[in-house]
Amino acid sequence: MTDSNHVPRKRVAWGVCTMCLGLVSRCWAGLGRCAFGLLLLAWTLAASAQSYVQASTTYAWVSTSGHSTASWSRAAACTGGGADRDDDVTAELPLGFTFLFGGSKYTTVRIMTNGRLQFSNTFCGYGTNSTSPRTYPYPYPDANLVRTMSVYGADIDMNSGGGKVFYRTIGAAPNRQFVVTWEAVEEWSTTDSLFNFQVILNESGDFIYQYGPSVNRSGGKARIGWEVTTSNYAVVSYTNIGSLNKTAIRFYDPSAVALPGGFNVFDSSTLAGLLTGAIQTKVAGAAFSLDVIALNTARTALLSTFTGAVAIDILNASDNSGALSATTGCRSTWTVIQTLAGTRLFGLLNAGRLTVTGFTESNAWRDVRIRVTHTPPSGAPVIGCSSDNFAIRPASFSAPAASDADWRTAGSTRSLANASATGGNVHAAGRPFRVAFNALNALGAITTGYTGSPSLVFDACSLPTACAGASSASLIAPLSVSAGAVSSVSAAYSEAGSFSASAQDSTFAAVDALDGTPLSSRLISSASAVIGRFVPDRYGLSLSNVPVLAPGQGSACTTRSDWNFTWVGQPFAWATAPVITVTAQDASGQTMQQYAGSLFKLAASAVSLAWGSNAPVGAALSVSGQTVALAATGAGQGSLSFGTAASFVFTRPSAPIAPFNAVISATVGLADASEAGVAGNGTINALTPLIVNGAGAGIEFTGGNAAGANLLTYGRLQLSNAHGDSRRPLNLLYEAQAWSGAAWYRNHRDSCLQPPAAAVVMSNWSAGLATCDVTLATVSRASRGQGAVQLNAPVAAKTGGVDVSLRLNAASGTGCAVAGPVAGVSAAIPWLQGPWTSAPDYLSDPLVRASFGRLRTDSLIRREIF
Repeated sequence: MTDSNHVPRKRVAWGVCTMCLGLVSRCWAGLGRCAFGLLLLAWTLAASAQSYVQASTTYAWVSTSGHSTASWSRAAACTGGGADRDDDVTAELPLGFTFLFGGSKYTTVRIMTNGRLQFSNTFCGYGTNSTSPRTYPYPYPDANLVRTMSVYGADIDMNSGGGKVFYRTIGAAPNRQFVVTWEAVEEWSTTDSLFNFQVILNESGDFIYQYGPSVNRSGGKARIGWEVTTSNYAVVSYTNIGSLNKTAIRFYDPSAVALPGGFNVFDSSTLAGLLTGAIQTKVAGAAFSLDVIALNTARTALLSTFTGAVAIDILNASDNSGALSATTGCRSTWTVIQTLAGTRLFGLLNAGRLTVTGFTESNAWRDVRIRVTHTPPSGAPVIGCSSDNFAIRPASFSAPAASDADWRTAGSTRSLANASATGGNVHAAGRPFRVAFNALNALGAITTGYTGSPSLVFDACSLPTACAGASSASLIAPLSVSAGAVSSVSAAYSEAGSFSASAQDSTFAAVDALDGTPLSSRLISSASAVIGRFVPDRYGLSLSNVPVLAPGQGSACTTRSDWNFTWVGQPFAWATAPVITVTAQDASGQTMQQYAGSLFKLAASAVSLAWGSNAPVGAALSVSGQTVALAATGAGQGSLSFGTAASFVFTRPSAPIAPFNAVISATVGLADASEAGVAGNGTINALTPLIVNGAGAGIEFTGGNAAGANLLTYGRLQLSNAHGDSRRPLNLLYEAQAWSGAAWYRNHRDSCLQPPAAAVVMSNWSAGLATCDVTLATVSRASRGQGAVQLNAPVAAKTGGVDVSLRLNAASGTGCAVAGPVAGVSAAIPWLQGPWTSAPDYLSDPLVRASFGRLRTDSLIRREIF
């Protein structure tokens, strides 16, 4: 008969199955396949030596997602008979690598519908098929089936059902695999049957059969095995297809599986032929590869014939307390960090050296080794640890972040990343602040295993951009590490402005320092980050010159330089005004040389002055008109200069006080609030106010305090009455008098006093004198405390009297000049007023009477002659 799935079968008259040319043909009798003549499959092993032995292996079904669907030749490529998509074969399919099968190398293969792979073989014969249960002909060995693999040699019909055959090359050299999958396929002429099986050709030369769930309606038992030649083949004994569900069989060349004596591991860049090599520093979270070599039994050479699977562990090798095994090169105290998923296969083409990819360890470890384990089908596992240890370092540090609680205290409240010269958070130089960063792997996760000794590295100044005084020595940051988190709460920076810093660790991977790993590969670093802005912790004040006060009565008009003095109530001023150097300092007192330019915020408004003196009760010191100017001079310093227009005066009480030597001091303070407008910032003060006090003796006066130039004395000006000839000028004597504390005396120190002529006023003209009949001639300068007011003789020698006064404080009255009456002016020396009309208070100007009259006629002196 014929059907849509099979070409016409060769009929046999008596329905007996015959052998034609060594091939078992399918026989046809009447309406179907022959119902008798059951042929038994031969499941015995060939007597000759076999290329492969079999062993159970881990079932790991390969998904067909993305795989190609097999296309059949429609029997066109078949020899020995064939049927379209029933007993059919594909074209030669590229493997993608060279596969060694039975000692021959192949780069292509054909898939046969009936559960076979065929190398350089196009045989599609179908033979005969008995039923109940079916026994499939063509048992191994068969001359037509050389160079074939029978994964499940049933009579699969691709015309029925929805099953398909898929194939694809997966993986990367030298561990590529060619996978063929019969997925949900059916037997010929058996509805509702379903089979799932798979073959994997490994680039190593091994091959694996895998079996999924099946529904075997015919109850047949298909052939499983392989055949290289009719004398080199094998079949697999099994109970039924259902018993194979989720199992796998590995076939391998026993001659290629000589057990190694051990293993070693090193970087893939290690020269070929070497048995040892370095494993340089790796990066946490980043994939890396290593080469594993198999060693001969004596571990003196490469075992190039080794094939087989190895398991790989990453070990923490930091604990060397356990003994080093001479056999494995491992210590019992080395613990497993990670076991690589699955196994890695050595193939013949690897020649004993296998590149293993897929190493990725997310954490950081100082001291790591690799352990390789091969577990043979029988016998003890073969173990080897890498002869070189290496570090898995963090990929980087996060950029350091600085913070504080306030401008003088470390904490996490405020960020310190201020690179602006104005505004923002600031921190006192030399005061502790917090800095923190994390050790990260290549994926940005914290490596909790990092326990290194990092440092915070000063990179450069960011404000000012050119470092004027800052250097790496300006930054200290003792760091502590906990589970990959690095921090310091006692970091400090001694300069002004902002700087950039990065985190570094060059010692974590110290185990690789001598194996050729360059420092750049061992170094853990971060991006640079701005930290700042830093301001002075305080200011230091120092006197730059010797300030000197000029006494009210200076040496310009005294007869002796040591006779300088000042009247109580008389203003005096600076001879040399103070100049103070202001120095920006960190918390330890170091000068902050970068506190200059736009960073210098200190202004005169920050200056406070307090004056002190030994003034007696009622004679307090008063200072007016004192100004200060403050300017930056560079390198962290400024100059605070006092204005010279200041006026000093000891208040004159209304009653005399005893003379005293003035001790005057100035206390200079600073309170710089230029940064205090931001919460958490503060006012920068002088460490200690500067007291300008002349070493305790007071600010020096011109001529020297020791010479009495700082003498303060209470005074008055006394003007005396006078009577004279109306024909001659009249002198009214005046005297600068000082109070000794007990009595008045002429102040011989004063040779400066000379009241202005306009301060002399006249009133109360009497007798024969009318207004301005008498005029002022001169007012002489005092000499050793005494002078005179000289009046011209009265007009026409008139006689009479007039009151004469010196206006010491206020302008009033009328004076008489030769040219006529003039308004009186003030002599502006109120400190010499007396009690003349205001007794007991010393608040009035001197007032005297000048009188002119006729003296007796000139006498004639006669000489008598005896």
